[in-house]
Amino acid sequence: MSGADNRHSGGCLCGAVRYEITADPVRVTICHCTYCQAASGGPYAIVVLFPRDAFLPTGETAIYEHRSDESGALLTTHSCPTCKTRVFVDLERFEGIVGVLGGTLDAPERVSRESPMARHVFVRSAAPGTVLPAGVDLYHGAALPAGGEDPVPVVLSHPKAVGPNRELPEEFHA
Repeated sequence: MSGADNRHSGGCLCGAVRYEITADPVRVTICHCTYCQAASGGPYAIVVLFPRDAFLPTGETAIYEHRSDESGALLTTHSCPTCKTRVFVDLERFEGIVGVLGGTLDAPERVSRESPMARHVFVRSAAPGTVLPAGVDLYHGAALPAGGEDPVPVVLSHPKAVGPNRELPEEFHA
């Protein structure tokens, strides 16, 4: 999507925190790390990345800071102080980028969760029973590790579920 259709909006459950975005997403990250699982209350978090200068939030937010277990970088989460919805996150490692929690978008269907736009990260921590999709880049850890390595993603030919003890499909062991 581009041009006139690149406007996005969203906010928290009660409407006290809202945002407008005047750009296309840079990427969609589906994160399976244990922090995102705990913070989302689900098996992963969908974080839609946008240019920070195109992001216009309104309303006061409560801030929670978390240091990444992997990179040591700071994640600053902005939530509604009234309804407690996590709305967006500033990522120290990615200056100029803001991560909007996918469920807060007014029209989440306008954001592709397919390749090449989307990628799954930290699948090594994926919750048992999580179905990993086919045709999408899947990374064992971070897609862009802090050390500068360039990991090769796994791309499944068919969807596969993570095992009961977090066992990954055989493609991750090749």
